Amino acid sequence: IGLRPDSLPVRLFLDLRNGLLRRCHSFVAISSPLRAELEAHGVAASAIFDIPNSVDTERFCPANDEGRREIRRILGIPPDAFVVSYTGRLVSYKGLPLLLRVWRDVRAEFGEARLLLVGEGGLDSHNCETDLKAYVRDNDLAHWVRFAGSVGNVQEYLQVADVFVLPTEREAFGISLIEAMACGLAVIATDIGGIPDIVQNNVNGLLNTVNDYQQLRDSLVSLYADESLRQRLGRQARQDAVQKFSEPAIVQRYLRLLDDLETRDTADAGV
Repeated sequence: IGLRPDSLPVRLFLDLRNGLLRRCHSFVAISSPLRAELEAHGVAASAIFDIPNSVDTERFCPANDEGRREIRRILGIPPDAFVVSYTGRLVSYKGLPLLLRVWRDVRAEFGEARLLLVGEGGLDSHNCETDLKAYVRDNDLAHWVRFAGSVGNVQEYLQVADVFVLPTEREAFGISLIEAMACGLAVIATDIGGIPDIVQNNVNGLLNTVNDYQQLRDSLVSLYADESLRQRLGRQARQDAVQKFSEPAIVQRYLRLLDDLETRDTADAGV
């Protein structure tokens, strides 16, 4: 509706909201930058619980070789193609214009390859879907780039991929990143926002600097050329997704939070 973050109505709303929030007993921070933001606004560190969002690691899981081939057949993806997937909104701050520039320059090195862009621009003011499609058309990339749109089977577009890429310029958490990791993919992401809480460079993925063309290019080329690296990163990514971000793991952390609140209430009541 045309309001900026620094406009008077927004600032008044935030002041009111923050006044109400200060009355809360505890806060959940889904990433370390959000914890830092809460502390910067006067929330005591002891009142903040670090609990990330969860993913369904049974739905988002690796496909076996037969299943992978079948999904590729259904989706019309060549069985031997090198496939890179992105899932999320098609907005400029996700780094998609940079990704397409890099893909234009490296796809010839990959032979039969596909870049799958899964999602839509939606109502976001940074919607760049039309611009991305124009770039693909103007650079004769239609054979190598597919716009899947909004789909209900996101996991299948991950299960058929070799690599997941999220070259975003800002990210509070990165749920699509964890979904890809849960599918056993080697991931490339930027060292921004909450992503370093999720990805350890060269352990369960590759971290790039924001807007670094050469790093993104090198990361894609290295993962294309080194299947053992893809497999090593993908195995660790799956393990971390299950241990740290699965629904059962996060439920346990919320149960511990509730236990802590009950203990505090009992102590405050002098029981």
